[in-house]
Amino acid sequence: MYEKISVPIALLLFLTLFGCGGGSGSGGSGKDTPQLTQKTVAITISTSSADSAITLGGINTSFKLPAGTTLPLADQVTGEISGSAIQGLNNFSVLGPKLNTTDRTVTIIGGNASGFSAGQPFVRLICTVENGVTLPANTASSLATDTFEVSEVLNGSDVSVSTGVVQPLFSVEFGY
Repeated sequence: MYEKISVPIALLLFLTLFGCGGGSGSGGSGKDTPQLTQKTVAITISTSSADSAITLGGINTSFKLPAGTTLPLADQVTGEISGSAIQGLNNFSVLGPKLNTTDRTVTIIGGNASGFSAGQPFVRLICTVENGVTLPANTASSLATDTFEVSEVLNGSDVSVSTGVVQPLFSVEFGY
């Protein structure tokens, strides 16, 4: 009698303890998917405007880098950002981009003498993500400018554009 009861109990105990495999959320393969480590984050800044006829000539902007990121500097004293870490887009010339290492503020001044349309990206920064840091997917939505001044090209001259007509847009792309 004990034999008839102990075999089913032993089988039930075995199945309860070891189950059908899986359990780790990996589909039962027993192998965990390795976590990718972020090495870089490319921050692209574009412009947005309801006025599609506006032609931009120059931009002066500043914003804070995301926590856990760094930028290589060409000059540690002045904070000039290395040319390998910043790229003007759509013929936008970047003039002496700076990083204030105390408060992590990036300042970008530049323009395009021929002008460029609102909605186009104008600059890309390539930041290094510090070891042990993982930036959230919504990093772009947490970026905001401290300063964003634009000038419009009218008849070959720059004219200031009122605040709010053109807005900055941030996008990010992670490198692994």
